[in-house]
Amino acid sequence: MVDKTRSEYDQGFLEGKSCQSFVRAWLEAVTCHAFLWKHGVEHGDPSLYNIMYDPQTHHGVMTDFDLAIIQFLPRIPGTDRTGTVPFMATDLLSEEYWFGLKIRYYHHELEAFIWVLPFIFLLYEGGIRGSHKLVDPWITSDYKTCAERKVFFLMLLDKLGCDVKPEFKAFWELAWSLCVLLLDAVHETARNSFRDRNKVPVPEDFLKKSRNMWTSFIDTLREWLLPSATFEPLIKRLKDQMPNFERTQLAEEDIEHLLEVYRKVTSSLTSQNE
Repeated sequence: MVDKTRSEYDQGFLEGKSCQSFVRAWLEAVTCHAFLWKHGVEHGDPSLYNIMYDPQTHHGVMTDFDLAIIQFLPRIPGTDRTGTVPFMATDLLSEEYWFGLKIRYYHHELEAFIWVLPFIFLLYEGGIRGSHKLVDPWITSDYKTCAERKVFFLMLLDKLGCDVKPEFKAFWELAWSLCVLLLDAVHETARNSFRDRNKVPVPEDFLKKSRNMWTSFIDTLREWLLPSATFEPLIKRLKDQMPNFERTQLAEEDIEHLLEVYRKVTSSLTSQNE
């Protein structure tokens, strides 16, 4: 945990920086998120607005952990409904999730990172957000509309290459390929909903989706970012942080020990900021 406030970071990688700098910062944020999930911390809200840039270290970081969940602590069923609509997984843009009836898994949060790429590549130029007829409808509080428009967007992927902003064209194939993973997931969900319509989903079904999404995500990064002296160590670092897709379970004494460490760390950070 870093003892900096959000104001000490910026999104400077969108202003005057190369596309490679942005993709690097994005990938570092994905790695940070995976590391935390691996150690029992669910961020809960990956989005463009929570991927920041540390101008001192020149690395991408995750911010806004106020709604994060510690996996091994008790939680109240039905209260886990975090997310920023334009970047949320399509599977979570539903009444079931909004009413607290659907659990968020790792693949849902990884999907949120994927949505960041087309959002940036099609809207931003010179650090300034523009407009795109297929992306603008995502920016809404109406989760049903957002889900419908995102699926429609995926259906038209092949027609969007010419709309990518010039500064991001070099990495559009990466974004396109990752979005294809999302389109495949939509088709798979539709097939399974019909084929297994009388079957009640079990946790293992969703854990399998997380494992498959992780593997496909890493394979896609390797396909489009390698060979590269910049990205090869970053992809290796991400692979080393492969999350534990099942939620962490700890003995009561271990939980108490970690809480004591947490209290000491937060007390130290508070003292430093006073």
